[in-house]
Amino acid sequence: MLVPRRLDPERVAEHLPRLYRAARSWTSSREEAEDLVQETFARVLARPRFVRDEDEMGYLVRALRNTLISQRRAESRR
Repeated sequence: MLVPRRLDPERVAEHLPRLYRAARSWTSSREEAEDLVQETFARVLARPRFVRDEDEMGYLVRALRNTLISQRRAESRR
């Protein structure tokens, strides 16, 4: 049985370049990608998170995508 472990904020920063590249491919500008990554990190680090199978990157990419979707929905409501 796999035991979830707490997401380590120190290790999360190691994934920043890959997350930025993913954000850049999904957005129209460098600034928008930077804002998206910053917002994702703020949300993820705001409270304790748990990951399984040492899959921090997968968790962070899903969080990045979900943050983008939330932002786009909010924009469409305005």
